[in-house]
Amino acid sequence: MNTDAFQKAAEAEGYKIDEPNSLSPNKHNAEHTHPFDAMVMVLEGEITIGCAGEDTTYGPGDSCTMAAETPHTETVGSEGVTLLVARR
Repeated sequence: MNTDAFQKAAEAEGYKIDEPNSLSPNKHNAEHTHPFDAMVMVLEGEITIGCAGEDTTYGPGDSCTMAAETPHTETVGSEGVTLLVARR
């Protein structure tokens, strides 16, 4: 997916898009939740999201959604990650 397609899809679903967000290499966020639905697209680097006992790694152009209050972990790859995040 490219950035324009992500933005159009997010807006069509009622999401508000944030500025790109960068996370440090090898950063690990222990299990947590967010009080909002999230739609995320990776611009650079990699991030692995663990949810319901399954880890999925996302790279440039990959996107995913997560419902509010879903427990998950986040582990950033060795080169860091830059994400485009949309919330609703």
